[in-house]
Amino acid sequence: MPELIQETGGILEAHMNRFPDLDIDAAVEAIVWEQARHYRVAMTAEAAHDKDKRRASLFKGFDTVAPGDVTRRQAETIYIPDLRNWMSQFSANAIKQIEAWRDDV
Repeated sequence: MPELIQETGGILEAHMNRFPDLDIDAAVEAIVWEQARHYRVAMTAEAAHDKDKRRASLFKGFDTVAPGDVTRRQAETIYIPDLRNWMSQFSANAIKQIEAWRDDV
C-alpha cells in the first residue's frame, strides 16, 4: 500500500500546474479509503426466504450501494422459526440472569 500512495502522490503532484487547488493528501486519502471499505449486512429471515434464491433476493441492490469486488461485501441470514416466541423466551432468560447478577453485586 505505501508504494501505491507514493506513486499516486507523484502522479497528482505532476498535475499541480493544471490543478493548483488540488489537495494531494485529501485525494490520496479518498482513493485509499474507497479501496479499504468493506460492507456487512446480517438479518433474520422468515421461512419464505429459507431457500437460496429467495434469500439472495433480500440483498438485491447490495452490489450497487456497496460497489467493488464481491470480497468487499458480506451478507448473512439466519432463520429462527417462531422468532417472536423464541425472543420472548430469550428475553425472559436474560432478565433472570440480570436479576441474579444484580443480587450478587
